[in-house]
Amino acid sequence: MTPNPRLVVIFPDGSTVPRAAARPPLRAEEPVRKKIYRECRRKKAYNSHAVAARAANRALKYRGHRLRIYACDFCNKFHLTKTGAG
Repeated sequence: MTPNPRLVVIFPDGSTVPRAAARPPLRAEEPVRKKIYRECRRKKAYNSHAVAARAANRALKYRGHRLRIYACDFCNKFHLTKTGAG
């Protein structure tokens, strides 16, 4: 008999876990979600340092904004920030 997918999570190896146990309560993960959004998801992500450097140079040339490049711990890409840019 196949387990009801509404009641359990079925993993590729065939093992199952009750759906309520597979997902942490929303309230517990909400601060983490907000942090990821604030520090990563709302920002433009660049695949390489070189591409981010070109964007930072454009911002300086056309808008006069001095930006610093940093590696993101969440998405493993690069973002730009004004903080500590000098």
